Amino acid sequence: MASNLYKRKNSPYWWFKLQAIRGESRPLQRSTGTTDKRKAQELLDKVRAERWDLDKLGVKPDYLWEDAAGRWLREKSHKKTLRDDVSKLRILQPYLDGKRLRDISRDLIDRIKYERAEISTQASANRYLAWRIQT
Repeated sequence: MASNLYKRKNSPYWWFKLQAIRGESRPLQRSTGTTDKRKAQELLDKVRAERWDLDKLGVKPDYLWEDAAGRWLREKSHKKTLRDDVSKLRILQPYLDGKRLRDISRDLIDRIKYERAEISTQASANRYLAWRIQT
């Protein structure tokens, strides 16, 4: 199989591009974050295998809450209200850090809402969790 690794003129890092799989509208193209070609190839192989599992077997990635929170911040870095988002994420962090996204249930959300209502107003707790559920 041909390597999909390449270098960009404006980047010291290796990049890769993989064809879109079922459910995606565009190819996946991203930096490996390394200048070491061997490590870049290892990452590419890992991503390629995960995508094959997702496409052919329907296996969903096992993301952690902090992965999703970090991705949210990267993708929304242009927002004028990013500081508000960071504040909300910090409040949720003690409850959700280390949890898999698939393990975040309605019961857990309700427990967080109840505990937050004890510290703040019910309306504030509802707003923070409404924001969490929408994202």
